[in-house]
Amino acid sequence: MGADHRLTTRAVYEPDTKEVVLVGGGDPTLTARKKAGDLASLRELAERTAAALAKQGVREVTLSYDTTLYQGATIHPIGVNPNIAAVTLMADEARADDSSSGPAPRIADPAADAARTFGDLLKEHGVKATPPARRRPPPARPRSPRCPRPRWPPSSSGC
Repeated sequence: MGADHRLTTRAVYEPDTKEVVLVGGGDPTLTARKKAGDLASLRELAERTAAALAKQGVREVTLSYDTTLYQGATIHPIGVNPNIAAVTLMADEARADDSSSGPAPRIADPAADAARTFGDLLKEHGVKATPPARRRPPPARPRSPRCPRPRWPPSSSGC
């Protein structure tokens, strides 16, 4: 991959179905915190996605999420551990509290939680989204226009 490789979480709009798909890209730095700093911002992705949808006159969408990148077991080989998040689409390391380091309880379904948060953030920017009801939908078609991506740090930044 190299030091300059970026792991990306993106949103894809399917105009035929008016669906926005949150596509997990393996980014462990994705955060929904208001002050993202150098981390990839779910808030910024939602803001930019809502702006792109508004330019097309879209104010209501079906929301889903795609975790097809994550093949195999999502649980650590040591088994269930309240301090280890499932390997999947997630925001804030799937922490169930406001901590940013050290041991913490983890959210049981980080992908669904990240998608719900993304939907709430879209709503803050004037786009009504259905609750994300589908898991592991088929990958978005390549012809679909991509919504803007968040900024993220290089993978060499210690993440």
